[in-house]
This record gives sequence, C-alpha cells and structure tokens, in this order.
Amino acid sequence: MNGQSTTRYEGDSLSAIGGYGVRKRDVQLAFFDGQYPAIPETTGSLVEQTTAALERVADVAGAAGVGTDDILRTTVYTTAVGRRD
Repeated sequence: MNGQSTTRYEGDSLSAIGGYGVRKRDVQLAFFDGQYPAIPETTGSLVEQTTAALERVADVAGAAGVGTDDILRTTVYTTAVGRRD
C-alpha cells in the first residue's frame, strides 16, 4: 500500500454489521462504509430508515472522535428506486 497503513477500529458498542466497519488512515481521515441502522430489521418509511442509518453514522463518527460537522460526504443507496415515501 505504498508505505501507508490502514487501521480498522471496531469498538464493542459499535461493532461491524454485515462485514463493514470503520477505518482511520493517518488519524486525519475516517471512513464509515456500509452503515445502516443499528437494528438491521428497522422497518418504516424510506425517511425513517434513512434517518436511522444516518444516526448510526453520527454514533460511529463520535466513537472515532469526529463530529457530524466534520463529515465531508455521504451517499445513500436504496433498494427500491421507485419508492417515494
């Protein structure tokens, strides 16, 4: 990896779900990939599910020592493109 190291942090309270976790590289950047609600069976509207997933991102960011104001970009994927609720 060109002399750069990547360390994966997974605390007890924010363990990886579905093989995804949190990575910090050079302690200046933190990457949160594949985050979804802490309770994967969360049901409800698209808005409720997205809100729950973003709340998890906020929790994971806090555990990594950064706040939501430090987040540069988010991408939300849905499985039902035609859904409009």
